[in-house]
Amino acid sequence: MGTAGHMQHPFDIPSVKTGRDLIQYFEKIVEHLSTNPGSVKFDGINVSFKLVDDPSTPTGKDFRMDRGSSEPSSVKGLTSADAYKKWPKGHGMPPAIDELLKIFNEALPQIKPELQALGMWDDPTKYFNTEYMKKGRTNVIEYGEKILALHGVNQFYEKRAQPWRIKKGVGMDRPGLERPIDSETGKPTKAGSTEISYDPAVLQSIIEKVQPIAEQQGVSLVGDVATELSADVDFTETLNTPFTIQITEEDSETHTLGEWLSQAVNPFEAKVKKQDGKEAWAISKEIYFAVLNGTPLMSLLESPEDVKMAINGALFNQGTHELGMDVKRASQSAKGGLEGHEGIVIRGLDGRPVKVTGDFIVKGASGVIKDKIAAGEETLAEGDVIQGPWGNSSYDTSDKYEEEERDAKRNPVDPMTPEEHDDYKSLYDNDDKKIIAIYPGRFQPMGQHHAEVFKKILENPNYDEVFLATSDAVNMSEKDGTPKSPFTFEEKEQIIQSHDISPDRIIKVKNPYNAKEVLENYDPEEYSVVYLVGEKDMQEDPRFQKTHGTTSEGWTWDIDVAPHIEIDIPGLGEMSGTTIRKALKTAEPEEFESIMGFYDPLVYDMIKSKLSPEEQLQEVSQIPLGIFLRLIEETLNEVDPVGMFGPAIAAVPEVAYKYTGTEDQEDDEEEELEEISAMGAGAVEGAAGKRDDEEAGLIREIEDYLYKSMGVTSE
Repeated sequence: MGTAGHMQHPFDIPSVKTGRDLIQYFEKIVEHLSTNPGSVKFDGINVSFKLVDDPSTPTGKDFRMDRGSSEPSSVKGLTSADAYKKWPKGHGMPPAIDELLKIFNEALPQIKPELQALGMWDDPTKYFNTEYMKKGRTNVIEYGEKILALHGVNQFYEKRAQPWRIKKGVGMDRPGLERPIDSETGKPTKAGSTEISYDPAVLQSIIEKVQPIAEQQGVSLVGDVATELSADVDFTETLNTPFTIQITEEDSETHTLGEWLSQAVNPFEAKVKKQDGKEAWAISKEIYFAVLNGTPLMSLLESPEDVKMAINGALFNQGTHELGMDVKRASQSAKGGLEGHEGIVIRGLDGRPVKVTGDFIVKGASGVIKDKIAAGEETLAEGDVIQGPWGNSSYDTSDKYEEEERDAKRNPVDPMTPEEHDDYKSLYDNDDKKIIAIYPGRFQPMGQHHAEVFKKILENPNYDEVFLATSDAVNMSEKDGTPKSPFTFEEKEQIIQSHDISPDRIIKVKNPYNAKEVLENYDPEEYSVVYLVGEKDMQEDPRFQKTHGTTSEGWTWDIDVAPHIEIDIPGLGEMSGTTIRKALKTAEPEEFESIMGFYDPLVYDMIKSKLSPEEQLQEVSQIPLGIFLRLIEETLNEVDPVGMFGPAIAAVPEVAYKYTGTEDQEDDEEEELEEISAMGAGAVEGAAGKRDDEEAGLIREIEDYLYKSMGVTSE
């Protein structure tokens, strides 16, 4: 896969939603290839290199290798020496990089005009996308010579590194093209780069000039090797071929491939759960091989729904396999028939290249996978050894795509300490996970600056899911003349929605900085989480000195700096929770709108009443005595003064102490709140007498306070 990223199978295409769509897509492929040449897809190592400034060389330039990550060595470009330091001894990548960089750096003075014409001379965001095949077997296919296929010119998309990565020296911003919006998701594309247009004659000139130097190293340098259809393609026989799927030990189903596909639905990103509790992609090779080997799916998977999803995944693999072979058998190239190569690359049919690999879907699963298929054994187990371009590695059952396309595990080394190395390696290896961004806070209330920050986070293409997390904690103790945290979650939600933020993004949590309620719907194998906090908090709050780690549930988490939006409130300075509450306490509607960025009369009244609890006390003092006494009696059934009398009752010292808390408390304080809550529910040491005494005392305190407010005594 490498820098250019995963090349799509036909079943990866978003428009291929059903089995019928798959058949029609292959018909489109045949029609396209009848007038447009394809390219040979070699079974090699993807190596991408670019030109960077280097004053130490005669030309002032130097070819470097780039793996497309935000790692500084990759953005700056890896030399041969860097490669030998980066990968462990015996790894296949360093020798390949060393050989190819030597060839192109030696040819550099001769190909300067062509590099200028391609726009690569002064732009290191552009790079050569190449495939390297060593003599013998690189992955699966045996080659009789070393081959370097120069596929074309790609360009990186811009990518911003997280600030803490930059600070720690393990990441840097990558310049490049502005990311386009993906038409399917409506979000900026996640691709690392894209193929760009260039003059094929210029690329061919480079190949001709570099070829003699490459031959001295025993390397055959080729460009895109064109394919063409040499025979008609007819899918009829393939679609009429019977295909059997074993459901239980006794029962199986047999239909033609065409009949199966006519009912199949593409499972795309769906997973199935196995009997051992582990999950696998429905469209993975693991599931496909289980079907090919005749494994009873009901004994492998947890539920009939999982079986149905697995059948769909296997059918899309089988259809792609067999229909692809029909296309490969009918195709030729200057390197011979396509059955002797990995497949055909098709450009111009979709936005990105598509590959037709046929039986390579099966052949590409080399080593133990191939052996198990041949032996008719059941599917792979976690930890089984497979062969890859770099040697042997353990099989990962969560892998969706071909093992031959698996990125090599990155292995950063000195000058880091062993602890730093392990920390970094974990982060680096998780670089391809989707990211959940969480904006946590009290939001008492949410101001314009909060809302604008959150909207900036939503726009960040690095984040796949974005949420705002806040709790239901109330604290009526005063700070600068207003209650510190007067709003409940429901009230905060009302305010936040008034800032044009979707309620789907607002999540009620116990602890905003450990938002388990958000994460429970996601898989830590697929996602990591980043909490975005203010820069001042990052610098001053000891809780945020550790900026990354892994939870006991397996979540990889980071703390990063949120965007900063500065808005001033006249006479009070920069907008903050404290200044907003102070300003809104006395604000007229026009001033309210200026501060908050919106005006809703219901929200206005609610905020004003919560910020002026003394006004509520006055309202309470006007309650007729009979009604008031009935309210007192109700406390015998439920001791929840805040809920009964409103936030104003929290002004009673004992009530405020026992029944309110702040959301930014540490875990022990949260536990204390839980105990207090349990106390209110009657779970205090199981002692009803003690509860009655405490209730009676609290009720008397409330009585005294409210009688006094009314100008009477309770004696």
